[in-house]
Amino acid sequence: RFSRMMSAASGVLAELDVASIALLVCNWTENSTLQFFCITIATLGTISTIAFNGNPLTRFDGYFVLADLLDRPSLWSDGQSAARHVLTFLTFGESSRLGWRTWIKATYGLSCLVYRWMIMIGLAWGAWTTWQGLGIILIVVAGYLWFIAPLLARWKRGDIQSKWMPIIASWTLRRISLVGVSLVLLFIFSYWIPSPFQPM
Repeated sequence: RFSRMMSAASGVLAELDVASIALLVCNWTENSTLQFFCITIATLGTISTIAFNGNPLTRFDGYFVLADLLDRPSLWSDGQSAARHVLTFLTFGESSRLGWRTWIKATYGLSCLVYRWMIMIGLAWGAWTTWQGLGIILIVVAGYLWFIAPLLARWKRGDIQSKWMPIIASWTLRRISLVGVSLVLLFIFSYWIPSPFQPM
């Protein structure tokens, strides 16, 4: 397990080494262009690497390190399954009792879900503000490929009618309105988030 953890972390560690060398060169040189280049490499090799590759909420290096550290090779699927179970319990009030381990796994699964949505919304927002009309086309195409196409495939197989139709039918207009109002308030609130965390 330790060897696998070191193997998974080796990419992050190598980038941290490169970032350290870049900082040494930045401190050594007087050339402002080279200093800017070195600081860019150092930023990519530290903040970006740890935020993405070292993050255990996505199935990159950090996830595999955490899975080996906890000795749970199915951590991702366990977290997603527990999150679905807890969301079903909270939404539809199932009578089955949930243990504390289920809540811990569900917390991890929900954190992964929120992080994935933040990444997708951030990419969509970036595409829209950078390319405007073309960005909207990219968002629509990506949304179709990620969400609609898989749903259509499941509908053709007959999975959705048996599994999802009772759940969709149980969503009253009041619940749908509550979710819509909550999302609108969340987007409005995001404009007052302090500087480093603002969507812009």
